[in-house]
Amino acid sequence: MSVAPIFLKFWMLFCCLLPLSSVLGQQEAVFRTLDMKAGLSQGTVFAITQDDVGHMWFGTRDGLNKYDGYQFTVYRNIPEQSSSLLGNDIYTNLIPHFPQNS
Repeated sequence: MSVAPIFLKFWMLFCCLLPLSSVLGQQEAVFRTLDMKAGLSQGTVFAITQDDVGHMWFGTRDGLNKYDGYQFTVYRNIPEQSSSLLGNDIYTNLIPHFPQNS
């Protein structure tokens, strides 16, 4: 028996199963609504960005909201603190440089 027919059968089987493996390997996309019920400080979002750690940042008229995949942390202007935001209206998508544990 020649090697060519065996190779041809193997090649045809491989070509048929390859698309199936890519379909089975895909994960279903999950979308979640993030609103004030979930902890967003204000309903209107003007800026959205993602940092290198994967946190999502949302700029609103009520401060800067960080979403870590589970909960929001809201950063607002605190006049007594020189390191706080200058104001609560966040319209740009600049990523602040906070320590990793904040």
